[in-house]
Amino acid sequence: MLADAQLFWTRPKSRGGAQIAFMNNSGVRGDLVPRADGTVTYGQLFALQPFENHVIVMNLTGAQLKRLLEQQFLDAAEPGMLMPSAGFAFTYDVRRAAGDRIVRMTLNGKPIDPKRIYRVTTNSFLAAGGDNFSVFAEGTERFDSGLDLDALEAYLKTNPAIPTGGRVKSLHIVRDKTAGSSVRS
Repeated sequence: MLADAQLFWTRPKSRGGAQIAFMNNSGVRGDLVPRADGTVTYGQLFALQPFENHVIVMNLTGAQLKRLLEQQFLDAAEPGMLMPSAGFAFTYDVRRAAGDRIVRMTLNGKPIDPKRIYRVTTNSFLAAGGDNFSVFAEGTERFDSGLDLDALEAYLKTNPAIPTGGRVKSLHIVRDKTAGSSVRS
């Protein structure tokens, strides 16, 4: 939802013209639980994202996007996953060699072109290379579109649908021998 909010906020050309957004799991500090009447407060939004990050839009090539997503697996035992916005999806296989784990990336169902430039948005912490995502620091033609909380508040005012899964897929299936079932990891 936070990646979707940042994409919503930065999609207009006046705010950077983004096509894809990424959010880091460590940038989320809790759950967003609406009140009984369905409302949420600014305090709840701040508790969810208390860092006062800005939302930064930049150019990255498709090849840089692949390198960026490969950085999720610098610690293969505990990957630091990026959550993509609606329209972007990727598939990975942790059994493959480091640097070759991302096996597919698409934007609106079309394969990412390694040579094409894409407008990508993320929070200012990641944009500076935080959480070991140094490829973000390579981004060019940067645009600061304001605070992440403003983006989230504006997005929630549109009464968006709850995001569905399927944006991130693993090809590695682990057999749970104790339960006799398959678990995707």
